[in-house]
Amino acid sequence: MDGIMRRHAAAGRLASGATLKAFTDETAGIFKAAYLEAQKFTFELAGSNDEVERLSRFASEMIDALMAEVTDRSNRVGIQGTVVPNQLAVLRNTLEELRKSLTDDYQHGMQGNERLKKDPVVNVINNQTNSPGAIQQVGIGDNFSQSAFAQNHQELVIAIDRALASEEFA
Repeated sequence: MDGIMRRHAAAGRLASGATLKAFTDETAGIFKAAYLEAQKFTFELAGSNDEVERLSRFASEMIDALMAEVTDRSNRVGIQGTVVPNQLAVLRNTLEELRKSLTDDYQHGMQGNERLKKDPVVNVINNQTNSPGAIQQVGIGDNFSQSAFAQNHQELVIAIDRALASEEFA
């Protein structure tokens, strides 16, 4: 918000609706990104989408915190009258609609246009035995076979390529 205020002050339009519109756009973007990250974290942690109520309460608290910040800055731009309160009401409505929409998607197992799913686990294990002639051992994934690598890293390269080409990574 301070960056927006600096840019708009430098351009001579701090006391304008453009500043308030920029506040609205930035705040909505920040809220959406943070709420989606919270949903992803919660789904990964819980393993399901059962925590809908807690997430919704979290989003409401986040909206209150964001609105306090935006209200403070909006009241300092120098606009008189009902413009600031009206724009703040528009912003709160926008954030509440986003919260409802994203919460509804989460409740139905969706995030954006994709189904919620846990990130795959990739295990890379390196062991070095402290003995003469020791061989570095590298294993990939759940089926770690203790296969020894002399100076061959091809299996690791293939595993990385598979991970990069996977649907989850995309």
